[in-house]
Amino acid sequence: MSNFTPLYDRLLVEPLSEKEKMYGSIVLPSGVKHEAELTKGKVIATGSGFLIAEGGCRACECKVEDVIYYLDRFALTIELDGKKYHILKDNDPIGKVSPVTPVLKEVLCSK
Repeated sequence: MSNFTPLYDRLLVEPLSEKEKMYGSIVLPSGVKHEAELTKGKVIATGSGFLIAEGGCRACECKVEDVIYYLDRFALTIELDGKKYHILKDNDPIGKVSPVTPVLKEVLCSK
């Protein structure tokens, strides 16, 4: 991938296909029911964060490698090295998938 770095509170997200099997869970707000709008993606890069009044930056909530859900209408689609990515503001994702630890996976699979 080219040397693309998002600025400030922006995220570079790789949309994930729904065919990928991911462990974890997320509770979606009741207003989010239209699945066609909902996209799952992996954060590839983040900007430096939000500019704050006191000076400096507050780090982004989302981190590189986070798997997030967001609404398509908030995403700006760009192409880098022949691959499509989305640019989002840090406050656009509606949730992120928590990784399942081996102990939790064992508990979930035993039920």
